[in-house]
Amino acid sequence: MRSVVLIAIPIVFLVALVWIVTALHRPLEASPACALGDCPFELTASSSGSAYTYPLTSRFFVVLDSTQYSPDQLSCAPAGILGGISDQPPVIAPLFADTFEGVATGTCMLRDGDFFAQITIVDLGAN
Repeated sequence: MRSVVLIAIPIVFLVALVWIVTALHRPLEASPACALGDCPFELTASSSGSAYTYPLTSRFFVVLDSTQYSPDQLSCAPAGILGGISDQPPVIAPLFADTFEGVATGTCMLRDGDFFAQITIVDLGAN
């Protein structure tokens, strides 16, 4: 009986480890939050995990708490779809805001720590 327990414990831990590693390597999937034209122009921590679609050249901003997120880490990959804007909306510390503009069509994942949002930029003039 004791040998069965000694064999079963490592197997349980191995299965749990494989499950955790698999879950961590699974890409983050964003759920649709809005339709084109209905997406908010202010994203916050509660916006995390959603997908947003904006027209080319439109601007939106992200407001996060600097005690939980780093202003230097907020970025969208792949690069080139969003451009940073120097004009930022006023916020009260410890919040910070970053403004982005859609500069090319495509989709990127906006991330900072555990915050993520899928951003899609579309050209309304292209048919």
